[in-house]
Amino acid sequence: TDPNSSLENLVLDYIYEKGWKLPDATQELIAQANCKPDFIYKEAKLAIFCDGSVHDHLDKQKQDQIQRDDLRNIVNYSVLVLRYDQDWRLKLDKIFPNL
Repeated sequence: TDPNSSLENLVLDYIYEKGWKLPDATQELIAQANCKPDFIYKEAKLAIFCDGSVHDHLDKQKQDQIQRDDLRNIVNYSVLVLRYDQDWRLKLDKIFPNL
């Protein structure tokens, strides 16, 4: 994980504590989308992003949108965004039992 991201560590700890499958990769470049999701589940084709406050800036939001659209449209990945200011645990609880 990114050592500067406390949210990534919280998310990873939550996944582990729930006994769910851990990500196949972290911070791995998906070249076709020119993007490094925080967590990747390769078989499920799921990219997870843990967005801290830096993602509140408009220029970063535009860059995020382009990369995430490319993941969806070019690489056919599902994208899950977990924001620091939202109930990210609820999002994980909804998706992981079906993963």
